This record gives sequence, structure tokens and C-alpha cells, in this order.
Amino acid sequence: MKAFAIVITALAAAQGAFAAAAAQPAKTAALDVSVPSFSGGTIPERYSSCRGGGNAAPSVTVSKIPRKAKTLALIMDDPDAPAKVWVHWTVFNIPVSSATVVIDGMPKGKHNPARQGANDYGDNRYDGPCPPSGTHHYVLHAYALDSALALPDGVSRDKLDAAINAHKLAQGSASAKYTLKSASR
Repeated sequence: MKAFAIVITALAAAQGAFAAAAAQPAKTAALDVSVPSFSGGTIPERYSSCRGGGNAAPSVTVSKIPRKAKTLALIMDDPDAPAKVWVHWTVFNIPVSSATVVIDGMPKGKHNPARQGANDYGDNRYDGPCPPSGTHHYVLHAYALDSALALPDGVSRDKLDAAINAHKLAQGSASAKYTLKSASR
């Protein structure tokens, strides 16, 4: 009887350890993300949506992409915005063709599966920095996903985040700052 109690205790302990391990979130690999256009950590006017800016979407390089990744998603936001984290750009379903992918603005082409979600200006496109005042930091988040996302153009950030979290294999980010010039608005 004592041996039976020991076996039951060992099984319960193993079950508890298994449940604890299952409750732990899966560890996500790290992507290398760079935005060569934002060298030195500063966003040039060309990428700003302020008056005189070009509002050009930057080129982004994502490397160390896991072999199992099928697509990438990008989100650029401003965590320094006064009311909330302000979304400037969301792109998803960017095809992965190798361990390094260069996204040169919004991928183009008739048969391109990449889609753009809504930004906080209400547009499905890149809208660059133009803070109300001072200097803001902008973060470009990149995610490697195990599949394409079944989401439409114009999807909200919340729905995109939920889909990303369900398919995320790796993530990384790059940041830069933009300072509003007094005559920019």
C-alpha cells in the first residue's frame, strides 16, 4: 500500500509539473530588425508626414527569421503620443523567402499577398511621424509568423495583435526618434 501511495504521489507531482510547463508561454525567438533610413536613431524629414516631409515608407530589413516562418508582420507606433500608443503603419502577410527579408515600403505587385491594416489616422497606409510637439520615439515591431493571416485590408491593431499572437514564432524591434520642427505643422 505504501508503494502505491508513492506512485500516486509521484504521478500527481509529474502532472503538476506538466501543467505548470503548459501554462508557461512559449519562448519567442528574437529577430534582428533594422531601418537603414533611420541611421543614427533619427527619422529624416523624408519619412515624416509633417509639412515639408515626404511621408515615404521606410525600407526595413528583418533577419534571423526562423525556417518555419511563412510571413512577416510590421507595426510602427509612437508610444510617446499623448492619449495612447499611436499606430502609424501596419503591414502583414509579407512573404518570407529566406532568413533575411528586405521590405522596401509597402510590397507591391498584382499577386502580392501583403496587406495593410488601419493606422490611427484612419488610413490603410504608412503615415509618418508628426508629433504635436517635441521629440517622440517611434518603434517598428516585426513578427515572424507560421502562416498568413486571414484578415482583410484595414484590420484594426487589436485584431491584428490577436492574430499575430496566435501565430508568432519570433519578434524584434527597432526604434528611432523624430523631433517636430517649429514650422513643421
